[in-house]
Amino acid sequence: MIDAGDLAAWLLDCAEKGTTGTYNAVGPTVPFGEWVALSRETGRYTGPVVEADGDWLLGHKVVQAMGPESLRSLM
Repeated sequence: MIDAGDLAAWLLDCAEKGTTGTYNAVGPTVPFGEWVALSRETGRYTGPVVEADGDWLLGHKVVQAMGPESLRSLM
């Protein structure tokens, strides 16, 4: 996972410096549960992980945007 703002800043920096070449800015696909575990480890977070039921998310206007693994808010 990469922050779009960070990626944009990096791309602009490369353009300003004239950096050329082929780069992989995406990386491998990681299952969501594994991504959560890696994020917890990286951030040294030891608190609870709370899963939200799909019906609860829909009730709070959070829906799929680009497939079953993507979410966006309608708020």
